[in-house]
Parts: sequence; structure tokens; C-alpha cells
Amino acid sequence: MQLPFKTKFGKLEARSSEANCSVSSNRAAYPMLQHYRTIAKKQAQHERRGVRYTDEEKDIGLYNYMMAGKRYHKFLVGNLPVISRSTLSRHLKASTKCIDEGQIDVAGLKQYLLQNGYPLEVMLSEDGTRVMQQVQYDSRSNTITGCVAPLDKTGLPTQAYFNASNANEVVEKLEKCALASTAYVQLATPLVPNAAPYVLFYMATDNKFNHIHVIKRWAHTIKTLQANGIAVLGIASDGATPLLSAMINVTKFTPESSLGELFAIAFDQLVICFQDSLHILNNIRRRLFKLPGTLALGHKHPSISHLEHLVKYFHKNMHGLTSADLNPTDLMSFNPTQKIMNETTINFMEANVPGSEGTVALLRYMRAMYRAFTDKSITPLERISMCWETLLFMRAWRNWTLRHERTNAQCITANAYACLELNAHGLVLAVRSCRDRRHPEQFLVTHYGSQHVEGAFRSLRSMTTMYHTQTNFTFKELSEKLRRVHMLQQIEYRNRERYHFPNQGRSQETSPYLPTDFEIKTAINDAQAAVSRVLETLGIPRAEQSYTCSLKETGASTWEAYTDENRSECEAGQEVDQTIGSPCPRVFEAKKLFINFTGRVQLRDSTTDKDTYLVRDEEGIVRRFTKASVISMLTEGRYRGTMARVRRFKQHTINRAPRGRSLCDPASAVAISIIFVPIIS
Repeated sequence: MQLPFKTKFGKLEARSSEANCSVSSNRAAYPMLQHYRTIAKKQAQHERRGVRYTDEEKDIGLYNYMMAGKRYHKFLVGNLPVISRSTLSRHLKASTKCIDEGQIDVAGLKQYLLQNGYPLEVMLSEDGTRVMQQVQYDSRSNTITGCVAPLDKTGLPTQAYFNASNANEVVEKLEKCALASTAYVQLATPLVPNAAPYVLFYMATDNKFNHIHVIKRWAHTIKTLQANGIAVLGIASDGATPLLSAMINVTKFTPESSLGELFAIAFDQLVICFQDSLHILNNIRRRLFKLPGTLALGHKHPSISHLEHLVKYFHKNMHGLTSADLNPTDLMSFNPTQKIMNETTINFMEANVPGSEGTVALLRYMRAMYRAFTDKSITPLERISMCWETLLFMRAWRNWTLRHERTNAQCITANAYACLELNAHGLVLAVRSCRDRRHPEQFLVTHYGSQHVEGAFRSLRSMTTMYHTQTNFTFKELSEKLRRVHMLQQIEYRNRERYHFPNQGRSQETSPYLPTDFEIKTAINDAQAAVSRVLETLGIPRAEQSYTCSLKETGASTWEAYTDENRSECEAGQEVDQTIGSPCPRVFEAKKLFINFTGRVQLRDSTTDKDTYLVRDEEGIVRRFTKASVISMLTEGRYRGTMARVRRFKQHTINRAPRGRSLCDPASAVAISIIFVPIIS
């Protein structure tokens, strides 16, 4: 049975396919060959230290160096005319700026916007990634990294809390502070098509902050940016509970709206809140992949069993799925979600799997949400229509389930539903904001999510040579590489017109026309009518259909309530000891620094006075040691990191036993462990 909206979305899909076929390329010009020819001419005409390179030439040389690594650059030096590593390092330092943990780099962001001619309007997005737990000394800022600092009144880490000037204070703080398991990063993306995001803020955390801390931090960030003339259109995250709860708490709801009773959020929001659409769809996919019969939709039961039926009884050529795509243990990858939402797969299942109407409806609405935030060829009004059809379908399904089952266990999760509400309303609010400010070019749906942060994390993990198998970094290593990631993104965006970069797609196709409120209201009402017809075919009559929004205003949290005065450089009671470098440097007792210490300190003496401690042992001998070596003696070293990515690799590699042996055979197990030693080392 065909669902009523299939033909409508099918036309949109055809138009999208035609648009994606027209991709321009500049391969005929071979800009890299021209780059090497220019460098060769300059080096032949000048002395070694007298060559002057343009910013574009240094950009391409630095990009090649950072992507390929030091070893490959040495190979190029001996075989091609390339720019020296020292020149590239100076270019990196001149083009980027190091920021300290927990500091909002407003000055750097404003300079970045002005230098590139971008408007002083940004979209904020944030996410976290796992890091290896290890305490390390950072000589650049004279602090220890890898520990979680307490949050101050603005929701940011206390400044100068881990200053390493006083060794005794370092010992005390290492004993009471937790190790950081996650690096949290916030990016500011200019409201310009294909603009590189800017690293505005990052911090080390153990994920024990709550939504109150998040609201305080957001309020302080927005106030600080506005004080410097930078406007914030919205904030996006990935569905994490503290961030989602913060968004719901500060959102203003309204019982009556000019867009109709289906629209539940007020127009006068300080910022527009979004949740990443890919994370929402992954959340729904995980719910669908639970045990068969878990979900109930009228008389139908959306289930993974319908997809398993395709894989078991039909060839892959007909539907494009494999058993690996239906593996529920791979929770992070979006590829299985994208494959089950394929239009060919959905149509084939609808025609060949009896009783799959509920699964077909769910997958089609998932696809509609995906295209509403990723397809660059459709108009803003079509995005609103597709997004609101998905939301109203989920609303009615959730309300019907709560009425009959008194629980949402047979529907999508509360997290996914709340994210859909924010996205559908946020899309309308973004249209109205860009329309009323007469900036339709700033309606960029690809900015309304956390994929820019995910892209930064992917760049971090890919910034190694082919011989490097490390899957995670320590917090210090990650903070050092964030600068390089931003430089890579700047190079790609600055030179995209002349060079072809794999991460750069074609420009965002913005519509010069944004719909009026009357057109938006009509699209929402038409979406309700279409959803009502679909629900009737699934066994939910009109009398039992309810489209009431389940999100309610808490009334306890407002932006104004959490907007505080400017944070102090150092919280009360946290005085920074600046004894190192004074005429009489302080001497620390070894028996107070190290547990169960006796005898002589078994460390190598420092050859310089920079970044050192003076330590007296039991024999009364005062020796000078580097701060990094002393801090390494106070900690347990590097902790074992997460093996999630390694497991994801393994499950696609071990797909069957070697010929003539079973996987349970000890000899076979030894052989497999030997194969994976380079991967997990």
C-alpha cells in the first residue's frame, strides 16, 4: 500500500538527484603542478634564504605537510621544490592563535570574521569526544592538563586553578580533582556558505555537569559575544541530556500562536535551539533495532524483523542491505541508518514484506527529516513541510501510545521526541529571523547541527601518518592539535576556488525567497492533514489522533536568571604563586611531594632553569628537576583508552573462521590476536 506522501517526496528526490549530477571540477588545470613550478622558479632565481612566498603558496605547502606528515615532507624536500618546514611553522603561528582551556576566544573570533569579510553573526555548536586520561605539564601556560577544574559562577572552568608554580598545591589538587575523560569543544560558524568554523572554547570534563552549568555558560558566552558586537543566531548540540535539558528550560512556550495551535514555541527567543538531525535519526534507528514487537503503531508494529526478512529472503542487489547493517551493536555509525532510509529499500520492503506498513511509514518520515536538514536542492517551505510532517507523526504516535499503554516504551524515546520538537520549531524561527532581518542568504540548514564539531573530531583523529594507529589523544595532545585543525579548515575554505579538496562540497544553494507566516501556517496544516491520512491507514482513527505538544515550559529557568557579572581571572582563595623566577625560588621537600619517599630522588637533573622545581631529598641535597618529570612521578601515567573504534573495526574484519578451523580453535584465536596487535597498540 502506497502512503499518501510518497509521490510528493519522490519528486523532490528526483530533483535532488539531478542537482547532484552537476559537479564541477578543475582537474584540467592541475593547480598542484603549477604550484610546484612556481616554487621551483622562485628557488632557482633567489638565494636559499631570500625566497618570498605568497600566502596561497604557504597555505598549500602547509596543508601538504600537515596531512602527509614530517616523514613525507622530508621525502619531498629531496625530490621536489617545496617550502622549508621552518617557513611553514612560522606561517602556522602567524595564521592561528593558541587559546587556553576554559577561555572564550572572543578577540580571535572577531578578528577571524573581519579578516575574511564575514558578517558578525555566528551559529554555535558543541560536542565532546573521549580522550586518554593522563595528567601532563603544559610549559606554554605553566599549568597541568588532564584534570577537571571546578566550574565558576559562569559555568566555565576556574581560571589558573591548575597553575604549576607551587608543587605542594599541585599535589593537593591532584588528590582531590578527577581525571578528564572528555574534551568538550564549542565552535562558532559564520553565517556564510562554506565558511570554516572557529574554535571558540574547549575544556576538560568528566561529564558530571548539569543543565544549570550549561545555561550559565551559554548565557555568559552570548553576553560576551554581544558585548563585542557579535550576534548569535542559535545553538546546536547532539542530544546530550544536560544540553537538551538546558534548551528546554530556557525555551519560551506559548498557548496561542499566529501560526496556529500546532506551533507551541514563542517567537521572541534569545537564541534558536537545534539538535543534530543525524543523532536524532540514529536514536530512532536504535529504538527500531530493539527486539521485534517492541514498538506499536496502531495495528502495526515497526520492527527490525521486516528488514531482516529482506536480507534473509532477497538478494542484496534488490534492496542494498546486509546483515552487518542490521547489527545493533554499532551504535555510532550513521551508515546503517542512511541505508535503511534509502528510497529503493523502503519501496521494495513495502511491496514484498507483508505487515511492514508501520516500518515503512517510520522509515519514510525518518528520510523526510534527514532530507529537510541535508538536501541542498529543496526550498525553505518544502523543508518546513517535510520536517513538520515528521514531527506531527511522532507527536500523534507518542500521544496515542501514552493514552493506551501509559508509557512511551512502544514509541520513540523522549530524548528523540524533544529533539524533533526543537528542530521543527527552530526551522520556522530561523526562516522568520532571516526573513525579517532581510538576510535570506543566512538561512543555512547545514549549520543547524553539530556536524561541524564532528568534522573537527574526525580531522583530529586523521592527523596522523599511515603508520600511526592511535585512536585517542590525551587532553594536552588534543588541545595542541585543535590549532592545526582550524588551520586546515581555513586553508580549505580560503583556496577552494582554485584547488579541489575532498571535504569541500559545492556551495549551499540558498533561496532568495523565504515564505510568509501565512504560507508557513498553511504548510503546517497541510502536514497535519497528510499525517492524519497515514495514521488512519495504520489503524489510528481521527478520533484518537492528538497533536498536542508534550513539551511544557518549566517557568524556573530564564536567560536573565543566569546572566552574571564578568568572571574574575582567579576565583577567591585561588591565589597564584609566582615564586618561580623570583630572586629566591622556593625549595620543596621530597618527602611531602612523594608518597612513601625515602633516600635520593631518582630523576635526572635539569640542564636549564626554565619550568623547573627545586626539590630537597632526605640527605639535604637540593636538586633541580623539570616540572614535567615531577608531575609524571605524582600520577599513574596514561590510562587505557576506550576501545570502541577498535571494536567497530574488528566486527567488520572477523566475519568468518579461517578455512578448516573454527573460531573457537585456540590456534585460530592466537592467529587473530596477532593480526590485531598493530591496531590496538
